[in-house]
Amino acid sequence: MYKLANGWTKETVMTQVKRYNNDTRAVGTKIDGNTCVYKTCLYQTNDGNRCAIGAFIPDGHPGLKSYSEVSNLLFHHPDLVKCMPFTDSIALKVFQRRHDELSGSVYTNIQNFLNNEVE
Repeated sequence: MYKLANGWTKETVMTQVKRYNNDTRAVGTKIDGNTCVYKTCLYQTNDGNRCAIGAFIPDGHPGLKSYSEVSNLLFHHPDLVKCMPFTDSIALKVFQRRHDELSGSVYTNIQNFLNNEVE
């Protein structure tokens, strides 16, 4: 079981995700020069949709443009630790994986995670 942190509750986590995510995976194409490198989950896509972790990054923060996994994001932007709903890095990775699951809606996957794996 994972524990919420930084004043977040299951309800406020879900509200925050719904505020910044449109119930679809936040996927975009990483471009290196003029070459399409791969499709990847993005903290924020060009249309503004955000992944589960991206929903907790403040508007305008440079971390929104990152392509890295959450532990690398927090290493390079330690100020974001206080914004995240979990301080446990494994909980954050699992939380993000629920967003990335190919079956079900993002909202359903995250709600199931909160109901079943969060104290």
